[in-house]
Parts: sequence; structure tokens; C-alpha cells
Amino acid sequence: MAAPDLVVLPSEPYPFSEVRHGAAIARAFGGSMRRVFVDGDDFCWHGARTLEGIRAVRTLVNSGQPPE
Repeated sequence: MAAPDLVVLPSEPYPFSEVRHGAAIARAFGGSMRRVFVDGDDFCWHGARTLEGIRAVRTLVNSGQPPE
């Protein structure tokens, strides 16, 4: 099984949340990895949102936190 250091979970197209999915994600991937819940608009939809998505990924990678 994969043991990622980071799992990025978007709010769209499926609305992941720590409350509803945190325990299942920890079981599936191991509890020691970091889970980051992000705005799915920026991370999952292409087209007009692509540039914001690229900026959001850059912010996440550089700071370790998703953009506000």
C-alpha cells in the first residue's frame, strides 16, 4: 500500500472534510501522513481557474499550507 507524506483533499468535485473523512483517510493511508483540505475550485477545475490553481499549488508546496 502507498504511504504518502501528504494527501491533498479538495472540497470539489467531492466535498472531503476532516470531520466526515479524516478517520477513513488515516486508515487508508496511515495516520502519520499530513492531510490538507483545499478549495476544489482552484485545485480541480481547469479552464478559467487554471492560473489560480497553479498559484494555489505553489503556495501549498512553498508554505505547507493551502491559500486562505
